[in-house]
Amino acid sequence: MNSFPKKDNAQNGSVIILILVAVALFSALSWAWMENSRSNISLLTSEKSKSVVTASQDCQNAIDAATKRLESRGCGSFITTNADGSLAGVPGEPTDGSCALYHPNGGGIKYCVP
Repeated sequence: MNSFPKKDNAQNGSVIILILVAVALFSALSWAWMENSRSNISLLTSEKSKSVVTASQDCQNAIDAATKRLESRGCGSFITTNADGSLAGVPGEPTDGSCALYHPNGGGIKYCVP
């Protein structure tokens, strides 16, 4: 006589159902993760664009402010915009760089492209 209990045929497919449920949950979680990643990438791209515009505006504001400072000192037509702060060689231009936009003695700003 066999001492093992009889197998119930109704339990044979339950493991397959559990595996299918686990795969479906994993798929849903992966999809949600990827959607979140896509939205983060678009947000980063948008923020990068804003920062480029802001940097350009900051540069233009610095140039405008330095130009006004130099004009108030009486530089007028002697203002030079050489990136290295060198002089333009205009007759009557101060030789100490006090009318150069990017020179420490003049506008004192770092070179930037608006």
